[in-house]
Amino acid sequence: MTKKVNKISRWISVCVVVVVVLCSNMQIFAQTSSNQAFVNDEGITISVVKHDNEVDNMIVPYSSYTTSGSFKVQLRTPTRYFDGNNINCTITTHNSAGTDNGYPSTFKIALYRDGFWDDHIGTATVSREAGTYTVTWSNVGPGNYYFVFSKADDGTTQYATETRFYN
Repeated sequence: MTKKVNKISRWISVCVVVVVVLCSNMQIFAQTSSNQAFVNDEGITISVVKHDNEVDNMIVPYSSYTTSGSFKVQLRTPTRYFDGNNINCTITTHNSAGTDNGYPSTFKIALYRDGFWDDHIGTATVSREAGTYTVTWSNVGPGNYYFVFSKADDGTTQYATETRFYN
């Protein structure tokens, strides 16, 4: 009887830890002010949203990953598993040279499905202007995916102070 109580007690402890971890991973995002969307040749909708501020009521779902960093020309993220139909990337970003300097004013975020032959899902163009942006790839299905960030080789650095990948 004591062994059964100990097993139940351990199971409850594990459940409490899982709930605490899941609740601590919930984050708040920004309210949108502008939105651009298009459908690529494969029928996948890609949208880019610029946010006004950093407070909203959108919660990060379970299948989410967070990172930060910078790149001068290109950056490939590690492959991660996403369990939903839509994949989102919310990025808070700025460029080392600003935007009013004659350099290109955008960078690109491409999504790939990882496999024997990697499948390019679509590419979104995002402003280099400082701010928070969300890119959504709709109807892509669950699987292993990675992102590639790229920009012109112009000597500037694009910073991503906070980047969340989720579905």
